[in-house]
Amino acid sequence: MSFFVKLKKILKPNAELMFIDSAWSRKRQQYRKKEGMQERVLNDSSIFTIYKRYFDKSDIEEMFEKYRFKLESFYMGDVFLAVIGENHE
Repeated sequence: MSFFVKLKKILKPNAELMFIDSAWSRKRQQYRKKEGMQERVLNDSSIFTIYKRYFDKSDIEEMFEKYRFKLESFYMGDVFLAVIGENHE
């Protein structure tokens, strides 16, 4: 079950939510792929492989529309994006 489907089940109608994640930007394109497996090294030198997907504004708009969340506010920088939305029924 997707993240947004779970949110719809637990949030009351008109509840606000804030979504913060890594932004897909021109700067990030220099170092990463938009979606795929990435290696992460922790401070203790342990290494993990994770799945990572970066979002751009159109990705967020599509998700919010698909799951009927009203997009209230949107900020996108080179590294992070922040979105405020409302559970709209």
